[in-house]
Amino acid sequence: MTLKIGQNTIICDSSELEGDITIGSNCVLHPFSRIIAKDGPIVIGDGNLLEANCVLINEKKGTRDSSAPMRIGNYNRFEIGSEVRSLTIGNCNVIGIKTKLERGSVLKDGIVIAPTVNVKDGVQVQNYTVMFHKPELIVNISSESQKEENKLSTTEQIDFLKNMLPKYNNIRN
Repeated sequence: MTLKIGQNTIICDSSELEGDITIGSNCVLHPFSRIIAKDGPIVIGDGNLLEANCVLINEKKGTRDSSAPMRIGNYNRFEIGSEVRSLTIGNCNVIGIKTKLERGSVLKDGIVIAPTVNVKDGVQVQNYTVMFHKPELIVNISSESQKEENKLSTTEQIDFLKNMLPKYNNIRN
């Protein structure tokens, strides 16, 4: 196992980290969040927030699937209980509560995915999209302001959590 952690990143002791993992600076891993690099490394950018019980897992689907790195951009928020197997996630996205991103899915930038949505293998979610349960409710807002709004709200939460989590949780050194 190789673990590289950037400056000012907070990782709660109860988080599970397995395999070759790189975490950027100013990230927060809530209690019971999990990063499992089983079949390839996981590289996480700066300013990412992994809420409680969310899972990032790089695991092959079958014998024909190849090992590849999972790459997560900057300023993404993975809300409670989300499960991420996608190998490519851009910047400034909000992944809703209990959302699932299958291995072959791709997220670009400035995306908001509603809670409990399952983004299937092969789906590419384009920039500045808001995705709901029904395909006819996918909205492309075509605005970089969504990306900036997602970044700001994630950054504000990270700043708050960096002060609060150490008061109530054991933090890894």
